[in-house]
Amino acid sequence: MPTKVEKILKYVFTKYILYKNEVFFTFKKNLLKKSEIKKIFNKSLKFYYNDVSVILNTSGLIFIMGTFFSGEIVAYVTAANSLFRFFIIKLCSIPTRILSYEIPNFFKKNQILKLKNILNLHKKITYLIIVLFLIISFLIGDFVFNTWTSGLFDNYENIIFFLISLEVTIYILFSNQLTLGMYLNKLSNITFLSLIITVISYILIISSCIKHINT
Repeated sequence: MPTKVEKILKYVFTKYILYKNEVFFTFKKNLLKKSEIKKIFNKSLKFYYNDVSVILNTSGLIFIMGTFFSGEIVAYVTAANSLFRFFIIKLCSIPTRILSYEIPNFFKKNQILKLKNILNLHKKITYLIIVLFLIISFLIGDFVFNTWTSGLFDNYENIIFFLISLEVTIYILFSNQLTLGMYLNKLSNITFLSLIITVISYILIISSCIKHINT
């Protein structure tokens, strides 16, 4: 319920700002052309590849766990992801979102040197956060997790939390490499390659789960 109220308030506030600044959107049928739609779709295709990869990385593992294993395993993986995966992704996305407004602006003004300095600072901050996160996860990951879940999961080793943290580290570093190209709409085929790797990874995971059940 609080989330819904927050979304409603954001919508009302946005509409108020647009109305106050006399910003109005109108729909014109003459702008809806097949050639234009195709052009936009082809330009945005690399973003769609990335979106599919994000969906698979967010929900894919939970779906597989639910298909092949018990509810306890699903609950454990979900809880571990919430604390050791989604938390650090959201934390590292804060400076990235801020940069999403600044990168096109600096590029438009041809302030390339300033843009490089900001991106280098962003990388250093991200690396610092990740290193601290990995150290904390390895040293006291099990204690933090068991405290957070009131000791409901006590049969798992600390290395699992570290492996989850290591996986999310790779994910964050890869996502940061896409930051510049994504906000300038100049992505290469790297997003398609990422999607292929993600699909292959999940095929291997499913194969391993089937093999585990049959043994």
